[in-house]
Amino acid sequence: MPETKRPVILLVSLAINLVLIGLFAGSMLNRTPHDRPPARHGGLAERADVSPEVRRAVGDALRSARSAAPEARQRNVDARSALYGVLTADVFDPNAARAAFGVMRDAETAFQMETQESLIQAMSEMSAVERASIARRLTRQRGGPPRRR
Repeated sequence: MPETKRPVILLVSLAINLVLIGLFAGSMLNRTPHDRPPARHGGLAERADVSPEVRRAVGDALRSARSAAPEARQRNVDARSALYGVLTADVFDPNAARAAFGVMRDAETAFQMETQESLIQAMSEMSAVERASIARRLTRQRGGPPRRR
């Protein structure tokens, strides 16, 4: 290959590689939450070492909490919408943002409390071994069991 064409070929190759890297990075950065697979309810018990009855009980408890708490879910949706409105307004109001975050936090906390109470009810009927299996699954999802000093 002549020496004069080598730099041109290297530059073209570099440009093609940069375009490919840019396309890949752009596609990864532009992903929305809708591009991800939907969360599976009951996954906690599905992956734990428990009987099918316990899996069913945990799944039923979580589904029950979700369907029994439509008001809490709607408050959560409304709070997120209000926060979006505050954050996208032409003029940013820090106090309105604090208030909107507070309402959203309260709505999420209320929904979590209702869901956790349903899970506690289901776990109160489990054996110690079954609860330990669920606990291991929970700690794996959250980064491991608490460290002892």
